[in-house]
Amino acid sequence: MDKGWKNYERAHEVRRFQRKLQKHKKRAFDEIARTIVREVVHASGNFTPNAPLTLLLKNGQKPLVDTGKKLFKAVSTKTVSKDKLFIGFSKSSKFYPRAKLIHDGGTIRVTQKMRNMFYALWLVSKGRMDSSQLSGRAAELWRMNQEWYPLNETTKAIRIPGRPFIEEVFKDPKVIRKARAEFIRAINRTLRELVK
Repeated sequence: MDKGWKNYERAHEVRRFQRKLQKHKKRAFDEIARTIVREVVHASGNFTPNAPLTLLLKNGQKPLVDTGKKLFKAVSTKTVSKDKLFIGFSKSSKFYPRAKLIHDGGTIRVTQKMRNMFYALWLVSKGRMDSSQLSGRAAELWRMNQEWYPLNETTKAIRIPGRPFIEEVFKDPKVIRKARAEFIRAINRTLRELVK
């Protein structure tokens, strides 16, 4: 039997092929995960522009920029099974509640404590109260900005628009092409290894 036929037979041994492919698929998963995490970190997407209050708080127009510094770097990856890869925030992560709120959007009910804080910030901005009397989050906000207004009585909730940063990355044609290319490379590596 000639060598070419022998190589063909070895390449078509199903169990051997599956074992070798699994090894190369793991490598492909790792590379895809790195690509997706990198894209999530750099995500900007076509997100809803920042609201006026957010602009005051962060002094910037682009959504998710300051959040991304810590939050996006907490994106985790895990091979769940031989055919499944998890990319996102584990529910046990301290970042999960914030990530879910940013990704899906939501509503934060305005409490009396929040009203009092914005009222105190307004008093300080008008010179009716000394900034040294502020503490905690109010003091932090005062350091960011010195012009504040009290919340309107009609404001009952603050709406956070969804900014699906992970979903956007999964839809990105560049990421889809990269994932396909990695799986094709895994198959090609497997076939090359089988015919050696």
